[in-house]
This record gives sequence, structure tokens and C-alpha cells, in this order.
Amino acid sequence: MTLIHNVASARRKRRVQELLDCMTNPTASQLSSLSADSLTGVSLSECSICLDNFFDNKHIIVQAPCHPTHAFHWICLQDWLEGRLDCPMCRAQFILHHSS
Repeated sequence: MTLIHNVASARRKRRVQELLDCMTNPTASQLSSLSADSLTGVSLSECSICLDNFFDNKHIIVQAPCHPTHAFHWICLQDWLEGRLDCPMCRAQFILHHSS
């Protein structure tokens, strides 16, 4: 049972990696300008998963495909998606494609 679980877990991690690789990687300054142009009033200065400021560290930032203001640290979203397949902000479902 453990071997099957390990194989399934490794497969899911690989698919999550592929999903993240397809997402846009804006810089913190690009997010800042998007925030200023947005009518939503949402500040894009911090990751909504870990709440760390985008400008304070060197983590890669990713934008979720559901909305341009849904941005996270790559590593935070990776951990999130390994447990659940939805956007941490709006709960839009993400689909993991089956790789060969």
C-alpha cells in the first residue's frame, strides 16, 4: 500500500509542477502596476497564502489562471496544490493534465 501511495504522490507532484510551469511569472513591480490599474482595490504586495511581502524576498511569483490579481509565491502555491486543486482566493478548480 505504501509503494502505491508513494507512486501516486510522486505523479501528483509532477503534475502540479507542470501546472505551475504553465502559469505566468510576473515580477513584484508588474503586480504593483496591475494593482494600481485594477478596479478591485486589491493590493498585490503580498502572497495571500503565507502573507509575506512580494518585495521582501526572492521567491518566484505565479499568477493563477483564474484571475490576474490572484498571485502567490511559487512554493506556497505548489504546497497548496499538492493538497487541494483550487485557487486559494476564489476556489476556482485547477485541472492537472495527465502526462505520459
